[in-house]
Amino acid sequence: MTEFDRFYVPETISDEAKAVLKTFKVSDRSAITAPAVDDVEAWTAMNAVFDGLRHEMNDNVLKEYEPSVEKKEIAGVPVVDVKPKNWQDNGKVMAFIHGGAYTFYFAETTLFFPVPIAQDANIRVVSIEYTLAPKAKWNQIVDECYAVLTALMDEYGPENVVLSGLSAGGGLAGGLIHKLNDNARKLPAALVLISPWSDITETGDTYQTLKEAEPFYLYDKILKPCADAYAKPEEQRHPYISPVYGDFSKPFPPTLIQGGTKESFMSNFVRLYQCIDVADNYVKLDLYEGMWHVFQEFWHMPEAKSANRKVSQFIKQYLNYEG
Repeated sequence: MTEFDRFYVPETISDEAKAVLKTFKVSDRSAITAPAVDDVEAWTAMNAVFDGLRHEMNDNVLKEYEPSVEKKEIAGVPVVDVKPKNWQDNGKVMAFIHGGAYTFYFAETTLFFPVPIAQDANIRVVSIEYTLAPKAKWNQIVDECYAVLTALMDEYGPENVVLSGLSAGGGLAGGLIHKLNDNARKLPAALVLISPWSDITETGDTYQTLKEAEPFYLYDKILKPCADAYAKPEEQRHPYISPVYGDFSKPFPPTLIQGGTKESFMSNFVRLYQCIDVADNYVKLDLYEGMWHVFQEFWHMPEAKSANRKVSQFIKQYLNYEG
């Protein structure tokens, strides 16, 4: 790999993070070509390639933490039910929505974040296997996640449920809060958003200023096709799709937003933080120096361990339990 094919590696991050960052290639990011927006077969084939690249990493986190992992259905929607090793039911649960720009990956193979959190927070995690776009559009996907979330809140009580989402899943999670409010439903006790895609349009300063720093994606090459596969352009500012456009005068749960300073999504985090904060709801914006999109997936790095520890502490604080 030439120096021109590498992303800048700051001295301010851990040696472990430096080693990971040095493996990312500028040429890999530029080589991606998305299928036609409604070509379900082509998107499915592309997902098979992307998802396959994660199997080894996914297997490693399962070997390290040894959780119980079970596929089942809740409210007619497939889920992956994760319980930490030696878990005893404490009446608490996390509903988790995986990332992948709404078009990629599966709950079963994106366990790098929920498994460490299940262990660190001693909590059952239900990861939702929502139907991917473009096979399903945004309204069906939102409804599937809403069905699982409300079923868990009915079973456990909202005060014992935390909702979490990563990347696109973070955007979905934020949108679900607006949908709960619109349906006069009680809210979960807390909300944890990891690098949330809270505006799927290319709106925000860092889409431009951090465009070349972001190691994983270019908006025009992959994110825009994914956004269009999920929702028509004229729909993309609907609050259930891009939650920054919602009504924040309504109740909002205590929220933790995490991200990194290399992310072109950073304007998404800042804008969402401001929306929640200005409305006098509790929100914490937790940014990490030199980190890339969803760096928490590299759970062995010091930065990821620190971020996951904060997530666990936040969950325990707002779901009111210890150990």
